[in-house]
Amino acid sequence: MKIIQDMNYVERFSYSKLSTFKTCPHMYKLNYIDGINGWNNGFANVGSLVHNILERYYRNELASFELSSAFMDEFDDAVPHGVKLRFENGFYKDLSESYKEQCIDYLNSFAGFDGYEAIAIEENFNILIELNGVKIILNGFIDAILKDNCGNIIIVDHKSKSAFKNKDEVAEYARQLYTYSIYVNMKYEVYPTEL
Repeated sequence: MKIIQDMNYVERFSYSKLSTFKTCPHMYKLNYIDGINGWNNGFANVGSLVHNILERYYRNELASFELSSAFMDEFDDAVPHGVKLRFENGFYKDLSESYKEQCIDYLNSFAGFDGYEAIAIEENFNILIELNGVKIILNGFIDAILKDNCGNIIIVDHKSKSAFKNKDEVAEYARQLYTYSIYVNMKYEVYPTEL
């Protein structure tokens, strides 16, 4: 395995792509092969906004006490159509206020990472992997890579979802972080001590 810059390979895969395929091969085909991107929605827009705000926190552009204010100021522009759950019969439920409140609660209680240095933020990586003679590029975006005073590395990946339902769901999401660990080890020559 190696970190690559040359993108002249057949296919790039990410945790999201692989999860989409595992969930629904037809959805994968529509989105990644046919280019029909009907999956962008209010839920994704809220997640993107929260990630953007946290990225600015890591870059020291926002203090922890400013996070929820920035979210409230930017919500309507970032999520212009609200967060709506649509049903086949045409009925929809607007979840905008509920999502807004949950995000504000999260950002107000965000403790931050005092004592840690952000060594990478929104790190985009590409790793060349060969499995059984097949070469693929594994691609990812790491929200933050932090280092403590002892040199320990921590990978942070924020999820804009409710609490995990069970241990199996935690294990499924952990796969993404283990993938990120491969890249961190290749770049920094040490595995992270915490995910």
